[in-house]
Amino acid sequence: MANISLTASMRSNLLSLQKTNSLMDLTQERLSTGKKVNSAIDNPSSFYTARSLNNRANDLDALLDSMGQGIQTIKAATTAIETATSFLEQAKAVATQVLDESGNSLSKEDKLQDLIDDGYEVISAGASADDIKQMITNGATKLVLAEDLVLDAPLEISESDIIINGNGNKISYSGGDNLLKFTGTGVELSNIKIEYTSNNGAIYGSTGAILASNGAEITLSDITIKTSGDYVHGVVAEGGSQITLDSAKNISTNGELARKVFNADAAVAYDGEMNTKLLVTQTEADTPAADAAYNYYVVSERDANFGKGTWYLPSIDELADGLYGTDISQIGDSYVGTAGADVEHFNTINTALGKLDADGEQLATYVWSSSEYFYGSSWDLGTNNGHRGYDDKYEASSVRSFQLLENCFTDGGAKPADGSNATPKIGDIMYSDFTYSSADDYDTYKGNKTAVGIIVSLSEDGSSAKIMSLKSLGDLAWSDSKTDISRMKDFTGDGSDWGTFSTITVGGSENPVVFSLRRDAGGGEAPADGYDISQYQKILNQYDDLIDDAKYKGVNLLKNETLKIKFNETGNSFLDVVGKDISAANIGLTTTEWATVEDISRSIGELTSAINQLRAFSGELGNNYSIVMNRQDFTENLINILTEGADKLTLADMNEESANMLALQTRQQLAINALSLASQASQGVLKLF
Repeated sequence: MANISLTASMRSNLLSLQKTNSLMDLTQERLSTGKKVNSAIDNPSSFYTARSLNNRANDLDALLDSMGQGIQTIKAATTAIETATSFLEQAKAVATQVLDESGNSLSKEDKLQDLIDDGYEVISAGASADDIKQMITNGATKLVLAEDLVLDAPLEISESDIIINGNGNKISYSGGDNLLKFTGTGVELSNIKIEYTSNNGAIYGSTGAILASNGAEITLSDITIKTSGDYVHGVVAEGGSQITLDSAKNISTNGELARKVFNADAAVAYDGEMNTKLLVTQTEADTPAADAAYNYYVVSERDANFGKGTWYLPSIDELADGLYGTDISQIGDSYVGTAGADVEHFNTINTALGKLDADGEQLATYVWSSSEYFYGSSWDLGTNNGHRGYDDKYEASSVRSFQLLENCFTDGGAKPADGSNATPKIGDIMYSDFTYSSADDYDTYKGNKTAVGIIVSLSEDGSSAKIMSLKSLGDLAWSDSKTDISRMKDFTGDGSDWGTFSTITVGGSENPVVFSLRRDAGGGEAPADGYDISQYQKILNQYDDLIDDAKYKGVNLLKNETLKIKFNETGNSFLDVVGKDISAANIGLTTTEWATVEDISRSIGELTSAINQLRAFSGELGNNYSIVMNRQDFTENLINILTEGADKLTLADMNEESANMLALQTRQQLAINALSLASQASQGVLKLF
């Protein structure tokens, strides 16, 4: 082309046409894309600024989805709270109805006046222990509390035929050996609350909130007792006393080896857990068998957390009962004698042991107990013949431990290993994960479960059990100077050399449970007649189920979980919606029995407080809901602002671009015509030929 010569005018017109076409191409691109900046070449500053704005808008748009889901989580929680509040209001109505039907809706003032009219003398709020003693100048005295009373000293009453009505008020005291001590007969206490704290409890002693001593005869009804301190019991009997208690359900203790009901005349030898603790305390040895038993965990390690208590050495009656299912009263009064063995029971236990691979495939010939026979020797049980005997602690008697699992086979407790509804049986294997199975199924689980022991005793309702450990703890021998367990006691047939024993009857005449010489003083209690709490409990169970179901996408704000909602793309702007565990137990609904009118009133008070807690928490969630909604609206508006800003930098004015295209088309036509005119001079030369 370099050899082709164009005139100056043609070249000028050609260049103009090329520029026009280039501009038309640019304008066509803007018209087709709607943008005046399509790449960094067009305008680097505007292009990258617009991209940054659009990127942030996209990030915020993604956060909108998260905010929306957060809002739904909060709505799920608030909806559940509304229904849960309705449940609590329903439960309150049930409790109120039961209270009204109880006929005990009179005010304390009215009740007090009725008692005064009935001949009761009033114990004023400021009365001291001596003041009360002065009021009891002789027998047949009736007293009533006007208000809550804080005693300045323990109160000991030796007179008989004394009646004290608390009128629903409380007596409290801290210190001393016992709060209330009675040594007379015909004593009655009713409708009273007692709180007692003491540091004077001793494993040998008989410290309690209420003590009946020296042949006392007392009746307790509608009593609520709360004690605190090691070996500080609720109700204690000693010296041939008799106590009749309508229910032990409202007795609570807080201390090591503290019992609701304690028979000091016969408690030690018949309570393996206490015997074991006594051995550990008295021997002061580093690792005697008793100490090992009290902390032993079969197969893997020492761990007292299996079940709901520690392992302990069984008493002689627990051995007999646990291994034979026998009536221990059949054991003779000589140093040896038959235990009245139930062969079928014994074979069941031995068969279960034979299924295991632990080093206890069969019971040893003799199993040592924690019950002391004489200085340096202890009772043992012959597993080959069912005979009871005794042996020196230096002999290599087999030592096995028991564990009492109280109320474990219930909802939330131990479960069948196969997931079925099978009930526990004597001879079942217990595993460390708190499941159980038949001994016949042991081979199925031994590869992935750790066998802990064998169930050797079950309560009548199947809720509690004694578990025997699998491994022998070895020989018992220890230093002779550290085996003085002189206060441990054991039965000798009719017990004629023991004097008169105390008796504690729990549950009244219709369903008594007697704690006497041959029974564990810390054990069961009869159910109180009380008031029907079943409908109330059913509502609370539904309440807890509702709380468990209030989760949304795996987050449950009603079970103390936290929801984090981010508000910007960097994550430094966020809101933590902190949940709260509002299950029944965690909002103070702790009353589980309506033995007294005060229990019902306590439930109503707990429900009122719980409803207020739910309303307050609902308000917190509502506040968080408003915050998230406002941030969601702001984010939507901000996304629009960012997008609009980006558009202003990059979008073309379509009207302007259309006008440009029309002008360029006109210019193109003119350029073509001008180019044609510029070429006419060359065409004139052509005509010469």
